[in-house]
Amino acid sequence: MGQSTQLIIRFPNWIGDAVMATPVLSYFPKVSVIAKPHIHALLEEHPSVEKMYSVKEPLQENYDVGLLLTNSFSSAWHLFRQGIPRRIGFKADCRGLLLTDSIPFPENRYTQHLSLTYQHLLQSLGKKNEKMPPRLFVSEKETAWARQRLGNGPLVGFHTHAAYGPAKCWPKERFQQVAQRLMKEGIRCVFFGAKDEAFEVSKYVPKGACDLSGQTTLRELMACLSICDAVISNDSGPMHIADALGTPVFSLFGSTEPKYTAPFSNTSRVLYKKTFCSPCFKRECPIDFRCMRSIQVEDVITKTLNFFNTP
Repeated sequence: MGQSTQLIIRFPNWIGDAVMATPVLSYFPKVSVIAKPHIHALLEEHPSVEKMYSVKEPLQENYDVGLLLTNSFSSAWHLFRQGIPRRIGFKADCRGLLLTDSIPFPENRYTQHLSLTYQHLLQSLGKKNEKMPPRLFVSEKETAWARQRLGNGPLVGFHTHAAYGPAKCWPKERFQQVAQRLMKEGIRCVFFGAKDEAFEVSKYVPKGACDLSGQTTLRELMACLSICDAVISNDSGPMHIADALGTPVFSLFGSTEPKYTAPFSNTSRVLYKKTFCSPCFKRECPIDFRCMRSIQVEDVITKTLNFFNTP
């Protein structure tokens, strides 16, 4: 890919998927991005992102290459209609005729991390897969705001929901019990959640913990996650955000596959009790939710305290 080539990348719509797609940006000094507004916010401060468009906005420059990290027909149709000469994406959703480079999914698609699958597309541009980690960025001003809001000292963040559905969620009373124990050890706890989750989250925030559910923008959430010493979370967008910001994550998996969407960094840890029915990838558990209920409160407490006590 020559230095004069103009590249635009269509980013995934889900926050977690978008975070796992950020390694693609690391291969280029400057690129443009097409994404939904919440993904725009996610990618602010990223040094490789030069310009961002909405998903239906006409492009204001002539681009030579369009790289699709989405698998939908509509996203390929949008780049085709924009007249981008070269359009690269995975062969999916009957859109092969709209792509100039229709790439088969790698054979190990469901046994390797999704971030590596996204990077697989770069071979069409002559890039060697360097297995780059997901990375996000917050400004010093944002970090300063978070420290002023949350103070100093040992801090653990909690994210108790998951946008895909309740099958991905550890019982909320167990998060509460973990926080109560950590606070007895002198560790401060803060709970996060979206506006539509705030009522449910607040019911399980123990006395003495900070409840920021429904009170932060995405950028403010990112800043808060970046200053936490650790985050305890279900398989969710905020889990991936924390990991991409360099914050160690204790992630709780049940209905989904850790090999595919676990935190990427070596500092994060997965708690997963594989059962006969997992991973099922269902939104709601049709039986007894044994995959998540098998993860005991003491498991999470022990791993978190060991993290703080390890020199």
